[in-house]
Amino acid sequence: MQAYSPETDPLLPRAKALVTTAREVGVGSYQPMVDQFPSLAADFAKKHAAGHWEFIVATAGIYIAAARLQNLQVGAERELALMSEVSVGLAEWDPVNARACFENCKDGFAKNFEALTAQGVEPRFLAAGSIGLWVAWNILDRPPQTEEEGDFVSRIGGAITHGFFGWWNLPS
Repeated sequence: MQAYSPETDPLLPRAKALVTTAREVGVGSYQPMVDQFPSLAADFAKKHAAGHWEFIVATAGIYIAAARLQNLQVGAERELALMSEVSVGLAEWDPVNARACFENCKDGFAKNFEALTAQGVEPRFLAAGSIGLWVAWNILDRPPQTEEEGDFVSRIGGAITHGFFGWWNLPS
């Protein structure tokens, strides 16, 4: 068996691009969500410095990709090498807050996943609901309370999960 070599790993460029791409998705997702949920637009922008939306949505995307990598069971050495590149990207993006926000997302996702599972949510909706709840809480500064806010959880969670679940898939 040949030893693992990060330099020749076809997933290495994906690892290096993850943070940048997630940030672009964060920026690009704002206006469509404002258009879709105009009554929440003030909440989306309220009490937050410029870039808060990007920061939260990007972190959620990065987390979904990282969790998926772990689930793919690519091997401990390979996973560590790829996640080290992601960590470099996080540190370059925001050396003070990015890693802490990622860890908060990881913890929040786990708690939401457990709560939604206990509520009997269909397994195919668990990841989207869990990440959507974390995003909503961090954007609204509180848990979602209205039907519209619940729709937002589903929409943003679905978009992030759909966008980053297959991050490590290489084109055929």
